[in-house]
Amino acid sequence: NQKDAREKKFDFGFRGEGYWLQGASQVIMDDNVAISANDAGLTIFGDSLNPETDFRDKDTIQVKNLAADVREQVAQPGQQEIDVTDAPLTPKSGFESYNTHTGMRVWGIMTNFDGNLEFNSPEPQTAHQVRSLIDDFTLWGNRWEGLRVSYVSNLDFENGLIVGDVENPKGGSGLFHNHATFSTHYKNINVQGFNEGAQIEFLNEERDFTQSSITDSKFSNNTYHLTKVGDGGSKEGRPDDFPEAFAIKNTTFDQKSNNQAPAASFKVNAAGGLAVNFDGSDSRDSDPLKPDGISPAYPLDSKGIAAYGWDFNNDGKVDAFGRQVTHQFNQAGTYDVTLQVLDNQGAVQTLTKTITVEPTAYANAF
Repeated sequence: NQKDAREKKFDFGFRGEGYWLQGASQVIMDDNVAISANDAGLTIFGDSLNPETDFRDKDTIQVKNLAADVREQVAQPGQQEIDVTDAPLTPKSGFESYNTHTGMRVWGIMTNFDGNLEFNSPEPQTAHQVRSLIDDFTLWGNRWEGLRVSYVSNLDFENGLIVGDVENPKGGSGLFHNHATFSTHYKNINVQGFNEGAQIEFLNEERDFTQSSITDSKFSNNTYHLTKVGDGGSKEGRPDDFPEAFAIKNTTFDQKSNNQAPAASFKVNAAGGLAVNFDGSDSRDSDPLKPDGISPAYPLDSKGIAAYGWDFNNDGKVDAFGRQVTHQFNQAGTYDVTLQVLDNQGAVQTLTKTITVEPTAYANAF
C-alpha cells in the first residue's frame, strides 16, 4: 500500500508532524512553534540505520557546504564529501510545542552503534568530535512523550522545559535516551508530569569517552523520576536495567514519601602503581524492583541503582561516574573516598571510606 511504499523510502513525515527535518544538518531553525500535532511537534531525522542497502535520496554532503568552522574537523585533508548522517547539526534554538503526542524526536544523527569513535555510515568513513546544540526549547502538554533521542552522538540539549500531565502523571517518558545514543548531554532540563521522567536504556557499549549525562536539571511530579527497571524483558540481549556509567550530577528530584533511600557499598583493590580499582556493585536500592512479593527483589546487575558518583579527594565534588572505576592518585597516602548512589526516584545515599594508597606492582599483562 501507499504507506508501506513511503516507509520503504524512509519517508515517514506523514503521520502528522508539526515539523519534519530530514538530513537537516544545514537547516537553521529558530523560535518555531507546533501546536496540536498528531505525532511529533518536531522530528529531526538523519537517515536509515542501514544506509548501504536502504533507499536514500542523497548519500553525501559536500564538505564545502558545511559551516566554515567545522569543515576541517569533520573531514580529512582533501576529502570532498562526508555521509549525510555524519554532519553536525546547525543549532536549533527556541522551539516550542504544545499538545503533541511527542514534543521532539531526534533520530539517526551521527549514529554510532558501539561507542567507538567511528560513525556507522558507509564510505567515506568519518570520525570526529564536533558537537551539536539544541537549546531553549519548551515541550508542554505532551500527550505521551516529551523528548525522544535515538541513535545519536555528540549532541547537547540545554535549557529545556518538558511537561506532560502534572496533576495525573501518565504516558511514556519525559526524556527517552536509547541504547545506541552516546556522548549526549542534557543540561538545565526541567521534566514534569510523566510516568518516567527519564528513561535511559541499557547501552550497547559503555566507554569513558562516550559517557552521556544529565546535569543541573530538575525532576518533579513524575510517577518514577528515572527508569522503572526490572519490569520488562530483555531486548536484543540487553536487560531492562540501568546503564553502568550514566552520569547524573547537580540534579534535584522531588522526594516520594513512600520511597526508601538506597544503600551505598563499595570495594577497593590496588590496580598497580598508585592506581586503585573501585567497585560499587554491592550497592542496592532499598525498595524491591517488583512489588508483587514473588519475583526476586534484585534480578538485575544494578540492584536498582541508577547512578554511581565518586569523590576521590574529599572536596564534595563528583570526580567520576560508573559502577566500576579506576582512579590514579598523584601520591601515596591516606584518602577519604565517597561513593554517592541514586535510585530511580533520585533518592541519594553516600558512603565514605578511608583508604591507604601505596605503590603496588602491576599485574603481568600477559
